[in-house]
Amino acid sequence: MKRFLLFVAVATLFAACSKDGVNEISNDRGHAIPSVLYASIDTEDETRMQLDELQKTVWTEGDLVSVFYYCNGNTPFEFKGKTGDRDGRLGVLSLVEGDTEIDKIVSIYPYSEEYTMNTSKKYVSVKLPATQHYLEGSYGVGDNLMAYVGDDDSNLSHKNLCGWIKIQLKGSGIVTKITLKGNDGEQLAGDAKFYYEDFRLETLDQGGLAIGEYIETITLDCGKGVTLDAETPTEFYFVVAPHTFAKGITIEATCSDGTVLTKSTSNKLTVERNHIKPMAVLPVDATILVNNKIWYTNGSTTEPTAPNKPAAFGDANIQSNTYDAEKECWVITFDKDVTEIGDNAFYFCPSITSVTIPDGVETIGGAAFSNCNSLKEFKGKFAADNGRCLIKDNTIIAYAEASGTTYTIPDSVTTIGQYAFYYCDSLTSVSIPNSVTTIGDRAFAYCDSLTSVNIPNSVTTIGQLAFRGCDSFTSVTIPDSVTTIGVWAFSDCDSLTSVTIGDSVTTIGNSAFSLSNSLKEFKGKFAADGGRCLIIDGVLNAFAIGCGATQYTIPDSVTTIGESAFSYCDSLTSVTIPDSVTSIRDDAFGDCHSLKTVYCKPTTPPTGGINMFGFNAYGRKILVPASDDDSIINAYKAKEYWSKYANYIFEDEPANNEIWYTATAKVEPYKTDVFGATYVSNEWDSETGKGVITFEGDVTKIGDYAFYGWNNDCNKLTSVTIPNSVTTIGERAFSWCESLTSVTIPDSVTTIGDGAFAGCKSLKEFRGKFAADGGRCLIIDGVLNAFAIGCGVTQYTIPDSVTTIGYAAFAYCDSLTSVTIPNSVTMIGDWAFAYCESLTSVTIPDSVTTIGIDAFSYCI
Repeated sequence: MKRFLLFVAVATLFAACSKDGVNEISNDRGHAIPSVLYASIDTEDETRMQLDELQKTVWTEGDLVSVFYYCNGNTPFEFKGKTGDRDGRLGVLSLVEGDTEIDKIVSIYPYSEEYTMNTSKKYVSVKLPATQHYLEGSYGVGDNLMAYVGDDDSNLSHKNLCGWIKIQLKGSGIVTKITLKGNDGEQLAGDAKFYYEDFRLETLDQGGLAIGEYIETITLDCGKGVTLDAETPTEFYFVVAPHTFAKGITIEATCSDGTVLTKSTSNKLTVERNHIKPMAVLPVDATILVNNKIWYTNGSTTEPTAPNKPAAFGDANIQSNTYDAEKECWVITFDKDVTEIGDNAFYFCPSITSVTIPDGVETIGGAAFSNCNSLKEFKGKFAADNGRCLIKDNTIIAYAEASGTTYTIPDSVTTIGQYAFYYCDSLTSVSIPNSVTTIGDRAFAYCDSLTSVNIPNSVTTIGQLAFRGCDSFTSVTIPDSVTTIGVWAFSDCDSLTSVTIGDSVTTIGNSAFSLSNSLKEFKGKFAADGGRCLIIDGVLNAFAIGCGATQYTIPDSVTTIGESAFSYCDSLTSVTIPDSVTSIRDDAFGDCHSLKTVYCKPTTPPTGGINMFGFNAYGRKILVPASDDDSIINAYKAKEYWSKYANYIFEDEPANNEIWYTATAKVEPYKTDVFGATYVSNEWDSETGKGVITFEGDVTKIGDYAFYGWNNDCNKLTSVTIPNSVTTIGERAFSWCESLTSVTIPDSVTTIGDGAFAGCKSLKEFRGKFAADGGRCLIIDGVLNAFAIGCGVTQYTIPDSVTTIGYAAFAYCDSLTSVTIPNSVTMIGDWAFAYCESLTSVTIPDSVTTIGIDAFSYCI
């Protein structure tokens, strides 16, 4: 075993010369170190180093070679012969010391200072070039890896490590570059290993890649361009590591005019070391772009496609639209250069399959190629990503809808432009890279096959109507990076059930989620009232109209009901507006076709936009506070506006000595001596179903069992209006009123007794004081006193404000299958969940210290 420490200066390289022409240097250990080696290229038939007899592999003057000369030091040697020689001298450039001995000489062409040797596993780390260079009839200098392994320093006969793929093109274009990639994501460039024991080149395994550069594409740089011949094919060579491409390869040839030819083969293709794999000749029809013409194909030679907007090309006017048989495409010719393709220029031209944009075009308008559902390819100016899209100034402005149902937006894109994917109804999935910061207006509108979209954390703005009409969306998560969601952004998404708003959102435009009829829940920032609405700085911006609510009490935190906030909420039959509301904006309740009752509590009525309650819900009654001032009625658009469309009834609140009710038959109180005033009369109108119970003085309480409904007429009550003089509602006051659907608690009430509404199986909503969680329960000083057991919920999360679940609060709630009790609860009262026969499980948190009598009895 020899060991060499190469450290002598370059100036001494040629100090001595042996008889065979090999220079030697002596170091302090007395070893003879050749500073000049002899190199050749192996010419044996088995491993001949040539493409063919006319295209031999040769050295180029100045070629650098890495030599590991009996140690692991990577020493650069330079070829001293002439370009075209098949053998000649290698002179050392600088002496490199290695710290580990090897028993062979290993030489790698071309030289790279990054090459390192792993002596334990006996390989050299090498680089496969990602960019190669065109050389007529051959491959570029430095592109082809060669190696010598042996112990003979008199002739380093190099062999190829790679093989070649030969691409043949003919046509009329000038090719500036060609790219090659495998259809299975194979590594073509980057880090590789040359095992010098068995002369084997091994690329990285992408699946198990831990470190190293794995590159899937090779680019053949053709410099200023290679002019093709229409008859004789021009050959282009790619150097590739030995590999079997199980799913074939794809090549792209880019011409000087921007035309991109893409060709794929799915056939299995094997490249062997030192062998050429030829591909079939490909024709390139590179149209020479003329700025007063636009080229297109439509699958026909007789039927042209006219632009949807013939005046959408600036001041250029169409002169002709004719078929060019030689180029096999249609040509629209203008009277001057086309600099602009305007809005909707080719909108809904379903037959167009490809379009070539001339070089003179500077702007392309919104929806210029939208709804062209046969469009497979763009060519020419702005064409990118194999022609699948147009990209201008890092903005994707159009997508070729028929080019695929799934799409990954290129990393170069920072903005998804207006109308970029508008009406791409075949698109099922899209991947947005982290480079994107803005999703423009109508960018994905009406992509009704798009099932989901992953909005990355780089996005800050979602434009107006950006995802409107994406009917296959089921859920949307807005990342924390987004600050603005535009008007109508996710409107009319028929399958959308939930939306999560990120913490950075500051602005949500009007109607952002309107017409999304399946939307049941909002989550995240601004979500309020159990996720049923979004409230932003006092504005109720949106309501989850798919939650199925029939009666709704707007939270007291709301000061403004936003534009279209409840529009098209078909399930809503009544709504209560709290006295905090001062403004109702346009179409707030537009087209709520089932809405019959709007109960307005404010003594100073809110100002309303035109059409604030919509046009199409007839037969409503609007309840307004008592007043002789017509301005109050006018503010609700009642007398002077709504009377034109329907017969509206305007009612006052009951006087303090009256209780109003509706019922299917006349109802007498179960007890008449529990109201704090003397009972006088009970008048009921069978035609309207309305009754008035009158007392001699002010009603101060609804006492224990006042309207108890078990086996008596009180179970025919459908609604009760309690006067504002009442301070107490007693125990079981309305229990077992099985037809009662809603109750409004006046502000005067301070106490509600146990079981006041137990067994009211039709009760869907509480309104007024103590009403919480969208009217589904009454919460008094932390006690959940009653639940609207007729609201039909199957799963319920008790609000965090609750510390005690009161007596019989959920009793007889047959629909309830599961309930979540928060850690704030310390006590579950007597009969709290009794007879909840559908309840399958309940998790009692560690905070609970007391469970009352029969709390879960008959939960079968």
